[in-house]
Amino acid sequence: MGSIGEVVGKTIKRIDSGSIEAEAIYEADASGDMGETISKIRIRNHSFASDVNTALGGKDHAPCPAEYLLGALAACIRTSYVIHASLMEVDFESIEVRVSGMGDRRGTFGLDEKIPSGFQKLEYKITIATGEPEEKIKKLLEFVDRHCHVLNTLRRPLNMKGQFELKSVA
Repeated sequence: MGSIGEVVGKTIKRIDSGSIEAEAIYEADASGDMGETISKIRIRNHSFASDVNTALGGKDHAPCPAEYLLGALAACIRTSYVIHASLMEVDFESIEVRVSGMGDRRGTFGLDEKIPSGFQKLEYKITIATGEPEEKIKKLLEFVDRHCHVLNTLRRPLNMKGQFELKSVA
């Protein structure tokens, strides 16, 4: 199949030439049993579970949705480094990313309408083991910071809308 840099380089050429679409659609579905907080999530050919902790009525069988958001951010940052390091010919021995988020439960439960629901603060730390010069790593860091998909989705205002459908039950 080739190295990551070769594979991604070919994909970039195909996007530039118009032989594959530049715009991509990502989808996920969640379902579960009524009265249960555990959800089954399906993405392409993959499935996994999400639950909440016992303080929210769950059984803590799996990470909660907010933790998956943190995991998605950590994985996207790490993957972006791996892909772009390969394209930029930057060698490193390892890369680890740790993401943490701070939110106020009063917002989640509607106890104080002045406090928004969700994370008010996200922080991440990237640890790279490498023998490369600092300037080369800095260029990689700046590139990933501008182009990491999930990181930049979370940074900017997002056009989001929801639709609701009611089904009659006999």
